[in-house]
Amino acid sequence: MIEVRQLTKRFGSQTILDRVDLRIESGESAVIIGRSGGGKSVLIKHLVGLLQPDSGDVIVDGESIVGKNERQLLRVREKFGMVFQGAALFDSMTVAENVAFPLQRKKNNFTAGEIEKRVAAALDMVDLPGTQNMKPAELSGGMRKRVGLARAIIYEPQIVLYDEPTTGLDPIMSDCIDQLIIRVRDHLKVTSVVVTHDMRSARRVGNKVFMLHAKKIYAHGTPEEIFSSQDAIVRQFIDGVADPKEASHF
Repeated sequence: MIEVRQLTKRFGSQTILDRVDLRIESGESAVIIGRSGGGKSVLIKHLVGLLQPDSGDVIVDGESIVGKNERQLLRVREKFGMVFQGAALFDSMTVAENVAFPLQRKKNNFTAGEIEKRVAAALDMVDLPGTQNMKPAELSGGMRKRVGLARAIIYEPQIVLYDEPTTGLDPIMSDCIDQLIIRVRDHLKVTSVVVTHDMRSARRVGNKVFMLHAKKIYAHGTPEEIFSSQDAIVRQFIDGVADPKEASHF
C-alpha cells in the first residue's frame, strides 16, 4: 500500500532523512518510532505529499506521488484519514459537524440524511454514540481523540495516519485508544501508520515496527523482534535510557 524508496530530504544544509526505505502492506498496522526531532513527522508528511523529497520516491497504492501537482495530490489524499496529535477539532462546531467536515467538500455526493447516518456510524465505531450535539469543550481528552478518529474514518479511507494518538492520556485511556486503532484496522480493513513514543502502544497496535535513527530506518521487524532486540541503540530507545554523554549536556 505504501512504499518509500531511498527518500532523502534536506532543509538547507541539514539532512533530515537520508535514503530511507520502508514498505507497508495493505491492511498492516505499521508503527514508526524514534527520537524527538528525528524526522518522523517529516517522513509522514512525504506520505501525503505535503513535502516533496530531494531524491527518492514515495509510492501509494501503486502510484508514485513525487512531482505531482496539488490537484493530483488531492486525489491521492482522499485515500488517507489523519488523526492529529491534539485531535485538532474545531471548537465552534459540534461533534457531528466536526466529524462530517471531510464530507462537506463533497457535499453534492451526499444527502443530509446520508451524512447524518455516516456520522452516527463513525461515532458508534469509536464508542461515542449520542454525542453529536456536544461541543469539544465538553469532552475529555480521550473523547476528543476519539472524535478525531471518527472524523478520520468518516470518508472510508484506505489508510489512516495517527500522529502520537496516546500522547497526554492516562494508561487506561491509552489502552482504549489502542483497542480502537485495532478495531478500525480490522473492521474497516484499513492500513494504519502510527507515529508514537509510547512503547506499550507500539507493541500493542503494530504488525510491523520501524525505528528511525540517524536519518535512516535503523531497525524494522515485528513487535516481538524489535522488543527482544539486543542491539544497543534499539534497547536504549525501548528502555528509555539516556546516553550518559548526552545527559551530561542537560
